[in-house]
Amino acid sequence: MFGPARSKRLLGRVRREELLARYGGEEFAAVLPETDITGARTFAEQVRRLVCDLPFEYEGDTFAVTVSVGVATVEGEDVDVSAMIKIADDNLY
Repeated sequence: MFGPARSKRLLGRVRREELLARYGGEEFAAVLPETDITGARTFAEQVRRLVCDLPFEYEGDTFAVTVSVGVATVEGEDVDVSAMIKIADDNLY
């Protein structure tokens, strides 16, 4: 689903100190250091729009693409990655 054009659009939104990576088969994770919850929500909405605004083409057919986005934040140095991913996943719904 994430062909070269869509990937370039997403990566163009990620700053040098940030990370956007495939986390699972159809899941991605973004790490946004020094970003508060408002900034994370803004980033998530921008990514959602970048994906939705570019139709997916396959064998001559065009399909609309949507994504769901969940956000979680953490402060301090003790990061429980599994717990943070669960929070983000819970926030999808």
